[in-house]
Amino acid sequence: MNVLFVSDGHGQIPGKTCLLGRITKDKFFGNTMRTIGIVKDILRFEYNEKSFRIDIFDTSRNERLRILTFQYLAKTNIVIYLIDLTEYAEINEEFISQMKRYLKDDSLIYIVGNKLDLTGVNVEENKELKEEYKVNIEKYRKQAKSLIENKFIDKYFEVSAKNRKGVDILLKNIKQYILRNKSFHNNIYLNKNNSKKNSSKKVNKFSILNKYFNL
Repeated sequence: MNVLFVSDGHGQIPGKTCLLGRITKDKFFGNTMRTIGIVKDILRFEYNEKSFRIDIFDTSRNERLRILTFQYLAKTNIVIYLIDLTEYAEINEEFISQMKRYLKDDSLIYIVGNKLDLTGVNVEENKELKEEYKVNIEKYRKQAKSLIENKFIDKYFEVSAKNRKGVDILLKNIKQYILRNKSFHNNIYLNKNNSKKNSSKKVNKFSILNKYFNL
């Protein structure tokens, strides 16, 4: 099961690496360097005494490296396209169209707005919007709703990598996607004994990565 973090490379830094740290390590790393190339991390979870693994790839915002990002799309199950909720901008539909040329037909695209903590939004009740960000968020929500209705993207989320708001909802959706699609289970399923056995071996992650993606 592969998840790819992307951004369109314009405007503010949306916090992909910070969200990756929150999802895989449940920590907030505030002072992170810009991603160069591709960075991989792993999230494991258990359900019904089975252990599942999600490989998450964080990509560079640099447009010159975008072709490298597109190479990973062919074997990606879920694309997480991060946007900055504090920035007055639009979801880049042309960027999504470019990705769709490489994605499989059954791959999903999630738009995830980060930095919810800076907007004053209460995730559960959608109250207490800070006035300076109210227009931004309403614009994103309206555009995302239209894109979902037209089946251009699959879901829209608002999260804070800093205080974790909304992250559990995002994770729940990713995990449910795995559990619903039993065709993935043979590929991503590891029973506990095999998982412990394999974890004791030293593995060159980059050689596996290159082999898997035929790079």
